[in-house]
Amino acid sequence: MNISFILGTPFSGSTIIGNTLSSLENCSYIGEIDRLPAFKSNNISTTICESCFSVSKECPVYSKDLIDKLSNIGVDINIYRELKSVLNVDHLVDGSKHITWFRTITSKFSLEEKANIRVIVTVKNPIMFALSYYKSLPVSNSEKNNRDFWSFAKLWRDTYIDIFRTLNIEGINYIVVKNEDLIEKQDHTIARMKNFLNLNANKDKAKDEIFHSIGGNPKVQLIKADRKFKINDEWITDMEYHEILQVINEPGIYELAVNTLGYDLTSNLEYYWKNKYIVSRNIDK
Repeated sequence: MNISFILGTPFSGSTIIGNTLSSLENCSYIGEIDRLPAFKSNNISTTICESCFSVSKECPVYSKDLIDKLSNIGVDINIYRELKSVLNVDHLVDGSKHITWFRTITSKFSLEEKANIRVIVTVKNPIMFALSYYKSLPVSNSEKNNRDFWSFAKLWRDTYIDIFRTLNIEGINYIVVKNEDLIEKQDHTIARMKNFLNLNANKDKAKDEIFHSIGGNPKVQLIKADRKFKINDEWITDMEYHEILQVINEPGIYELAVNTLGYDLTSNLEYYWKNKYIVSRNIDK
């Protein structure tokens, strides 16, 4: 049985990646399985297939009976065996993202089973992540009221340090997929993932088919050939210059983002200055 995991922060594109992989032959994205209340791995619990819930339909895959069965199995590799049987595929993709879940569930794997694990580490530019995380917070949250972007940068840094340390200690095979590359270099990035996971060509999918999974972003559907995503530039209008510097100057951020993951944060600053200040001054004139 082939099991792959997606690890990363929230808002890093895991649902896009998962639905993309579900379009490939003999592969199914099962979503954020750690959200099942019985597993108590995540502060946010759900038993809902968000795609079905968003259109007020009962999910034909993640029924109450299946959820109960998975819950009774508990935190064990047998949950994947059950899902493999139900979904009738050879390759499952767990998009739970949390490294604590990954450590817990893979501790139940034999050495041979662990050797077959593949991980996609999905990552978003720390500046853009900080804004996405800020916007997700409730109004009552003090970090939102104070606009503590340095704390969101710290979360980003600590998450990826923990992920890379765990994967390297365990000797797990992984690749890094940037959210920005999935948008700007879509074909190349999908080909990288297919080759890494040894997956075949696209299935013959119905145009409007919905992929069923636990949790995730219900607004994200399969990336189709005629659909292009665009990098969100809201950080330019919604963040002040000193707030971006909060992110970049948080200890360890520059080294991890630039030296390890290949982001160009200096160009981000130049892009911000050009688009927010120079353009606005020209308009004023």
